[in-house]
Amino acid sequence: MNTLMIPEIIALIGNHLPLFGHRFNASYDRNCVTWDPKTLLSVATVCRTWHSVLTGVLWHTYDRVLMEWIVPNDVLARNVHLIRRLSLLDECTMDPDERRALRHALRHHQHISSLEVFEEVFLHQRLFELHADSLSELKLTGSGARVGVTLITFVESLHNLKCLELAQYKFTPTDWKKLVTGKPHLRQLAVLEKGVYNEGRGTIVSGSRRIKQARRREDIEMANAADLGTLPITHLVINDSKFHFALRESTFRASPNLKQLETSLPRSTRNQDYAQLIRDHCQKLQVLTVYSKHSTSTQTIIKEMPQTVQELVLHLAHAPSDLADSIIERRASLTRLELDFVNPRNAYSNHPSGVKKILQKCSELREFVYHHHIHDRFFACMVLKDKWKLPHLKTLQLHGLDPYCRMNKRDPLCENAGPNTPTTIPVGWRRDGGEAYCGCCYFQMRGNVFPRIKERHAPFDAVLLHHLQDLPCLSEVVITEAVYKRPL
Repeated sequence: MNTLMIPEIIALIGNHLPLFGHRFNASYDRNCVTWDPKTLLSVATVCRTWHSVLTGVLWHTYDRVLMEWIVPNDVLARNVHLIRRLSLLDECTMDPDERRALRHALRHHQHISSLEVFEEVFLHQRLFELHADSLSELKLTGSGARVGVTLITFVESLHNLKCLELAQYKFTPTDWKKLVTGKPHLRQLAVLEKGVYNEGRGTIVSGSRRIKQARRREDIEMANAADLGTLPITHLVINDSKFHFALRESTFRASPNLKQLETSLPRSTRNQDYAQLIRDHCQKLQVLTVYSKHSTSTQTIIKEMPQTVQELVLHLAHAPSDLADSIIERRASLTRLELDFVNPRNAYSNHPSGVKKILQKCSELREFVYHHHIHDRFFACMVLKDKWKLPHLKTLQLHGLDPYCRMNKRDPLCENAGPNTPTTIPVGWRRDGGEAYCGCCYFQMRGNVFPRIKERHAPFDAVLLHHLQDLPCLSEVVITEAVYKRPL
């Protein structure tokens, strides 16, 4: 055996050792995932080679130190210099002594590249003594209040930052400019949930003079923040409808190299104005993700989006009747399409036929992803009625279907393959075991479905794979929790 392969073999063994378990936590009234490295550490005592290799495997496997995964403090303190990604979200599980010990362990290490932290941890300013030169990814979660001065100072000092994510914060235009400028390596910027524009620093009391002063101050701040220079951002996420339109506009203008955009529609703004803003200032956009509750807004964005968009992801609360027509108009440039109807019970009489039309007309698609079709009793017979005209399709993903649920008696699949009928997968397809790949799958698949995955194949899976046999480029099909692969 080649001696150079010994570390790789030991690492392969270490990756399959059990490191996590479940323990009931009375404080949360649920089972928590606990981290127990005893098995791996006992194996590491075989010799020095095993110890050196498996120690790295241990902390590579446990790369995100979540406080919910209860880590022994002594083990964490001894091995904290091996951690690269640190996540401190559940502040309630840490008493003051634990926080003090953790800060002391982190203070003199310049190795952490990713930090995910809840705002409460920053109440102790000693954490800011953490060396920030190596920090390339920072994710901050607040409590809905305005971003603090100390936090702004800390973010301003991160000149090597590549990814910045801010959730549940309020900003003034001046705050926003300080947070996003001065970072030449910043590639990804995200504002999530309550990252709203804070209208004024104080409460506006009655009186025309006070109101005029507050509005004048806001206008000055907005004018100062309008010029952000040039931002090197390629991936921008603004998933917050309250984020001010003027700040969106200034960010778009300052990001000429933007290639991926995830956005929700702003409030108090015409759909046409926002769609035109994306079209004019995102000329290099390749991936567009839209979160929308209004069908007309979504159609306007699709019609006005740049011609360079190749991947379109739609998270919709409603399914408009002519959404498929808007997508088909862009079929020449689209290579990936993902549809997620967040509330599938609304307007379901419209979208099954629309999905069928997309599968017949969008011949350039390489990947198609569809969510939340468990509630649609007509989905199976609708999409399996005719052959799909997708000669270039390589990957198909259907999420949210319980393959073992009893189908409607009028469903043609029930006559051939009921829930208890043995089924066979077509020759050439290989099944790989896995788990749910998205939230809707996990929500729908909870219960007694997972223990039955290995017992038999689902009827829907077999019928669908037979239906897709004529697609020449199709190599992978994901149906909720099952992954089927076919060698080309």
